[in-house]
Amino acid sequence: MTRDWILALADVARRHPNVAVYLFGSTVHGNRPPNDLDALAVYSTIEEYYAFQEETDRLEFSPLLDVIAMTPHELLGSGFLERSRAVPLYDLVSPNGRGGTWTGQS
Repeated sequence: MTRDWILALADVARRHPNVAVYLFGSTVHGNRPPNDLDALAVYSTIEEYYAFQEETDRLEFSPLLDVIAMTPHELLGSGFLERSRAVPLYDLVSPNGRGGTWTGQS
């Protein structure tokens, strides 16, 4: 199921190229299948984020999608990427970072 969640989120992210999406938590670093999908969305304008959020809210697993949203400026001084060991979404779905083939575990 995790594979399907990540691929669905990657499809949404492809339609919103101005929102950088990272995954963290048990989805990426857990020893067992996660109960939710922890994501970070980095956006330049609130309109970009709202459009992304509107589409993710319609995903079948949306109650299990936990999104933290930040601007690049907020992210810069937060240390969030390092502390959470967040991984760019496209690194999980494609070896070259462009999406397509799942390379992680189910």
